[in-house]
Amino acid sequence: MVQLIPLATPFIAVAGNQNVQLQIQAIIQWLNSESAHVTISRIKDMCSILTGLKTMIDQFHCREAEVIRDLVEKQKVQQDNLNKFTEIIEGQQTALIFMQRFMMLIFTCMLFIIMALMLGVQWRVCQNVVNTGQIWVHLALTEIYKVVVPGDLIEVQRSCGLKHSVICECTTDQGVIWCYHVSPNSNKAKFNVFVKYHPLSDILEREGANGPDLCRVNNQERQANRKRVTARPLDQVG
Repeated sequence: MVQLIPLATPFIAVAGNQNVQLQIQAIIQWLNSESAHVTISRIKDMCSILTGLKTMIDQFHCREAEVIRDLVEKQKVQQDNLNKFTEIIEGQQTALIFMQRFMMLIFTCMLFIIMALMLGVQWRVCQNVVNTGQIWVHLALTEIYKVVVPGDLIEVQRSCGLKHSVICECTTDQGVIWCYHVSPNSNKAKFNVFVKYHPLSDILEREGANGPDLCRVNNQERQANRKRVTARPLDQVG
């Protein structure tokens, strides 16, 4: 143990007051005692502990700062990925909008083409009606009288779905259309048919039907043109 009395001798010599000298000596004696040295050792140990705690706290702060930096970096990476994903989504939405508009344009063009084709077909039908008097819809007797001419082939649409063909021979001022047609005999014998001469009104009227059948002029010009068949004038048909 280090004795502090020789070190305190100059202070005792300087102090002129005896009480002060006694107090200084008492302090020096306490400092030289065992309890004082134990207290000083404890203080040193506490200082070492505090130094260690300070070191641990500094290390913790350093690690915490590193964790925060890592979190910030990860957040930046996530934000960059989110921005890239947003750009991809926006690009896909733009492409989808473009495709929708492109499909609408194609649909509109196809619609116009279909309408043009339909109008072309209707125009050709109208021209055919004007040029040949051929009607492609089934008409009633009063309407067929306005367009039929002698020699026309008239197609009768039965209500049961069957078709019957007659040939117009002549028309009268009273609205009667006389026609030739092939019909079975009244006894309905098999393969027993005859060429008959009846008004078109009688041909259109059938027993058990809800009303008179409809008819139209169908000279089968398309089939004739396809087979390259030319119609002969009516006065040459004998």
